[in-house]
Amino acid sequence: MKNKLRKIVAATLSIAMLAGMAGCAKQAEEKSKEKGNTEANTETETSFPERDITMIIPTETGGGTDVIARYFAAEMSETMGVSVVPQNIGGAATATAAMQFVEAEPDGYTILMTITSLATMKSNNYADITYEDMEQIAGVNFDPNVIFIRPDEDRYTDIDGFIEYCKAHPGEVNVGTGSAGGVAHTAITDFCMKAGIEVNLVPNTSGGGFDLLLKNNDADAIVCGPIDIASAVAADEVKLICSMTDERLAGFPDVPTAKEIGIDSAVAMFRGFQAPKDTPAEVIDVLEAAIKDVAESAEYKEFMEGQYSNATFLSSEDWTAKCKDEFETYPSIYEEAGITVGN
Repeated sequence: MKNKLRKIVAATLSIAMLAGMAGCAKQAEEKSKEKGNTEANTETETSFPERDITMIIPTETGGGTDVIARYFAAEMSETMGVSVVPQNIGGAATATAAMQFVEAEPDGYTILMTITSLATMKSNNYADITYEDMEQIAGVNFDPNVIFIRPDEDRYTDIDGFIEYCKAHPGEVNVGTGSAGGVAHTAITDFCMKAGIEVNLVPNTSGGGFDLLLKNNDADAIVCGPIDIASAVAADEVKLICSMTDERLAGFPDVPTAKEIGIDSAVAMFRGFQAPKDTPAEVIDVLEAAIKDVAESAEYKEFMEGQYSNATFLSSEDWTAKCKDEFETYPSIYEEAGITVGN
C-alpha cells in the first residue's frame, strides 16, 4: 500500500512539474513576442531619418528667416546624421513655398520654416492654406517689428515727430515693408490704423536689403525686425524710433514701445517648423527633438543675441497653439482696415 501511495505522489509531482514547465515556456514565449514587438516598434521610431531632408525657406536669400533657417539646417545636419538641405522658395508673402510644401510626401523628408504670415495667407487671398493643413513641429524664434529711419533724417527724429509729420502730410511718407500681406505689412497697417495716420506702403519683395530702401531714398522709414538688417544696425546706419512690442527691447532700452505713446499695437514675427499633414507622430517626435537640441543650446542663444533677435523653443503642442492664436488674431487687422492684398 505504501509503495502504491509513493507512486501516486511521484506521478502527481511529475505532472505538476511538467505543467509548471509548460507554463514557464508559454510565459517565455509571450515575453519573447513582446520583446520582438518592442524592438520592432523601436526600429520604426528610430529608423528615421535614413536620407537627406529638404528644408524649404519661404523667402529669398537674405533676411532673418533665411539666416535662422540656414543655421538650423547646418546644426540639425550634425545632430541627425544626414544632410538637411536648405531650399529658398520666395514669393507671395511665403505663400508660394507653402503651396508647394503641402503637396510634399508626409514622410518627414521635407520640412518648412514658417513665419507669422502663415496666419494671414488665406485672408489675403494668396492661398487657401492655414496651419491646419500642416503638422506643427516646433517654434524657435520671435522678432519684434521696429520702425527705422535714416540717422540724418531731419523732418522727424523720434516716433512722436514721425506721427506728427505723417498727420500733417497724409500719404506722403513712404514706409518700406516686407512682402504685401507679410508680417511687417501687418504690423505697420495696425500701427497706422491705431495712430490715425496715412502713409504710402512700399513692399520689399527681395527678402533682405530693407536698409537699402532707406539708403537709396526709396523709403522715408522702414518696418522690419533688427535681424533683417543686423549689419546696418551694428554700423549705426539706421535709427530705431519705435518697437511694436509689449516691453522695450533689451538691446535698445532707449527705444520706446508703441504702447508707451498710447498706441496699442504689438505685432511680432514668430518662426518655426512644419511638416506635411499626416506625417507620422514618431517622425514628428524625432524632428522635434532635433530642433529642440539646437533651439535650447547656448550657441544658438548667443547667435541670436548677435543678430539682435530672440531664441525660444515651443513644443509641437505649444507651436500649434501659437499658430492657432495668430490665425484667429491677425487676419482681423486687414479686415478692419478694409485691405485685400492678394489677387
